[in-house]
Amino acid sequence: MNINATADVLLATAQVRIKSLHGEFLTVKALIDQGSQVTFISEDVAQLLQLPRKKTDVRLQGLGKTIVGVAKSKVALEIRPRFVSDIKIDAEALVLPSLASAHPDRSFHYDVDKWRNVNLADPNFNRTEKIDLVIGADLYSQILEEGVRHDDQIVGQNTKWVWILSGTVIMKPAATTTKSAATTTIERFWEIEEIEDEETSLEDEYCLKLYEDTTRIDNSGRFVVRLPFAEDKELGKSYKRAMARFLSLEKRLEESTYLREEYNKTMSELISMKHMVKVEEQKEAKYYMPHQAVVRETSLITKVRVVFDASSKTSNGKALNDILHVGPKMQWDIFDIITKWRSWKFVISADVEKMFR
Repeated sequence: MNINATADVLLATAQVRIKSLHGEFLTVKALIDQGSQVTFISEDVAQLLQLPRKKTDVRLQGLGKTIVGVAKSKVALEIRPRFVSDIKIDAEALVLPSLASAHPDRSFHYDVDKWRNVNLADPNFNRTEKIDLVIGADLYSQILEEGVRHDDQIVGQNTKWVWILSGTVIMKPAATTTKSAATTTIERFWEIEEIEDEETSLEDEYCLKLYEDTTRIDNSGRFVVRLPFAEDKELGKSYKRAMARFLSLEKRLEESTYLREEYNKTMSELISMKHMVKVEEQKEAKYYMPHQAVVRETSLITKVRVVFDASSKTSNGKALNDILHVGPKMQWDIFDIITKWRSWKFVISADVEKMFR
């Protein structure tokens, strides 16, 4: 046995298709959880499906009768296998803001050829992806079929959605060290008191070199700079979450004529200044970035701003910001600024427009 490896539990998952209000099917990853008494669906997917909701008030209890969440609505679902089939299951699901985190916790290598003679309900069972549907015990008995297979510590169970896998897998430990929340909090206080080391880190050196080597001026006189991607730059799927937030934004804009006009004006400005261009070629993007309206009534210049959220997580739990280097700190410390401010009789302050766009 490899002492440097750890055993992780693999829970059964399946890719299923859910019928929307307009008859289209949306493919999501479902977690098969016998420990759950009922079936749940995420708010993001519920919005994408646009299915009518019924109001409810269900308090969810965990171990020790601890309240872990409250469901305010529920929807009726038509669930089908990931492949074209007449098999369908009608179900009622409680809507929650979010479900389990991405499962498995991290991607792992597995010899899928061991199951080459069977169809898998989730071909990506070994890849970490966001869970948008939890199949509870209320549906578990309806999907079971005869047939069980074993491969070492992995168990395959035949279902109406073909085979689901669960069991124990051996994974190599991550290179990073996990710190306790208490230690991390204490270190934040240390960081506030410590004087920054002026030596540039290797990461900062990489960012500076990338800037020097790749920055160029295009034909229109604009500067073009490459993004400083980290080595691990794998992102999951982001379309569903971005679309759900877009539909929520549309609903908000419909409720306020002023907000809609200001938002449209800002988006038009982005297009006219070529900060944003229309995608002509229809193909799947690497990352769909949600945007939202931020209203500041006290602002003298811009009361409505459009904010793009590069911290929105994808199906593997990572966002665009997570796979980019931060780069060196270019601004002066506030202490240095104030000290120098007091050295002169006259000072000028200015606001750099669209600096962070």
